Amino acid sequence: RNILSLFLQCKNLVENLRYVDEYQKLDLITPSKGENQAAITDFQLKQGIEVIDLTFTYPNREEPALHKINLSIKKGEKIAIIGDNAAGKSTLIKLLLGLYQAPDNTIFYDGVEQKQLDVAGLWKSCGAIFQDFMKYKVSIQDNICLGNERKDDQELYHLLEHLNIQDFYRLKNGLSTKLGDIHEDSVDLSGGQWQRIALARLLHRNLDLMVLDEPTSALDPNSEVKVFDDILELAKDKTLFIISHRIGIGKKVDRIYYMRQGSIIEQGTHQQLMDAKGEYYRTWERQSEWYNSELVYENRGS
Repeated sequence: RNILSLFLQCKNLVENLRYVDEYQKLDLITPSKGENQAAITDFQLKQGIEVIDLTFTYPNREEPALHKINLSIKKGEKIAIIGDNAAGKSTLIKLLLGLYQAPDNTIFYDGVEQKQLDVAGLWKSCGAIFQDFMKYKVSIQDNICLGNERKDDQELYHLLEHLNIQDFYRLKNGLSTKLGDIHEDSVDLSGGQWQRIALARLLHRNLDLMVLDEPTSALDPNSEVKVFDDILELAKDKTLFIISHRIGIGKKVDRIYYMRQGSIIEQGTHQQLMDAKGEYYRTWERQSEWYNSELVYENRGS
């Protein structure tokens, strides 16, 4: 079993390296230093993000993936981007993070155009958990602290408790417990548990701007509500984007952008969109039966 797992890991690594090669060929990344000598390398979000008439088309495609997107986000705001699959949610976020190069004069950070920022400097202050996050088959501690200094164990335990991971970190080896199925003494996790480990890894970095792309897709709707509460508490002074096709987060964020086919069709607070009785309202009415009404409609801390 261990040999089979090793071969599967090698296969995944080769596939990911091919994606990297193709990604570079698409020339979607920021210009090199030689092309942009004046790039600002020391980035820290102090005011907010502006998106102005952003239209984006992938190479070799005719139809835009995004059409005339306009956003105004203040530092510290919690934003939900909601919509069905292929609505353009992830494309928008990848542009905001500089993973794709935005068209000129469309994305601004504290009034500075994206192309004037060094993308490496931007990434030091930004982070994301996407749906295809990595599952590192190392210890719980190494999974969370990957690439960062280790915090005091008590701080890590506090983070895990907030994300309701205590049911599997209280094991014989504690934070040193290995995850995955390579080692004989390791513990394999469910999809929802891996998702919480990935969230802990992002929150541990203490970034200015964080993006959660379908962060609770592996959780049942009622567990999702609890995790969202904990995320918002842990990131209360951070700028946070939450991408979701589920609508349960809507009541807990500062603003909602509802997307369809690459466009924003509605925006506002939960109450404003409910009063408007448009697409958000209809989706809320359809999905509310998934949740325990006491959890979804309870206005905890708001």
